[in-house]
Amino acid sequence: MIDAGDPWIEEKIKIVDETLSAIDARQMRIYIFNKSDTINETKKELLKEKFHELNPILISAHMNNGIDYLKQEILHVLRRHKD
Repeated sequence: MIDAGDPWIEEKIKIVDETLSAIDARQMRIYIFNKSDTINETKKELLKEKFHELNPILISAHMNNGIDYLKQEILHVLRRHKD
């Protein structure tokens, strides 16, 4: 879970990814950018573009935006890894 408005997004993602790699965590990762209600549409598009290889999911837990899509993606990942 990443704070969409955090100015240190890249550094924090890098640290978490390095930590997970160091402990040999190979599970599928879902990159969730929360607090999307605190940024404008331009910033949202920039985040999607900049982190496109991570397939970011933008949500707002506070406003309940994107939660249904997140649930669908989690189910999709679980079904794919079950087989």
